[in-house]
Amino acid sequence: SMTGSGGDCPQVGFCPQPGVFVARVSVPSGRIAHMFDDVADLDDAAVIAGIEDATRAAAAADARRLGLIAELTGRRLGDEDDERHLWACDCWDAAAAEVAAAMGIAHRTASGEMRKALALETRLPTVADLHTRGTLNSRLISAITWRTQLVEDPDALTAIDAGLAERATGWGPLSNKKLEGAIDDLFAKHDPGAVRRTRQAARDRDIC
Repeated sequence: SMTGSGGDCPQVGFCPQPGVFVARVSVPSGRIAHMFDDVADLDDAAVIAGIEDATRAAAAADARRLGLIAELTGRRLGDEDDERHLWACDCWDAAAAEVAAAMGIAHRTASGEMRKALALETRLPTVADLHTRGTLNSRLISAITWRTQLVEDPDALTAIDAGLAERATGWGPLSNKKLEGAIDDLFAKHDPGAVRRTRQAARDRDIC
């Protein structure tokens, strides 16, 4: 139900200030404790520490998943110096179909996961190591692999990989726009042309 100010707050209503609508979820006593019996007796500091640990574990698990995707993709594609040459081939599509089935996602999304996995495996080993340790989350990894995919110079890519490893651990709170800007600012020093190509690719993707 919905009520005005005053009295107990309902599940959804105008509370506690008049005219201010808030959504309130009512959880029956013991419901959360029943889901996770080991957390009910933790103090606040332990709960926060647990959130931090679980976040790192989730990032590490995601890194493991991408490592497996990279392994499967490599097996299906065989030897090739630049995996981007094979993005449109039958082997790539077949591997994407397998990844899509395993993850329960669309074929196009699976293809994107494969590109991300191969970028970490073959182009950004230092960033990949941080992901494996749970230091970089999946959002950062997605942005980094996308923004750096058109860097072609090997020396520049090595420098960018090292620079990202030094700076990206503090980028988690950034908005998407600021995150993209931080990545672009870093690798503009090493491959300015890649920045222009990446921004054009982003515009083209938005149009599609």
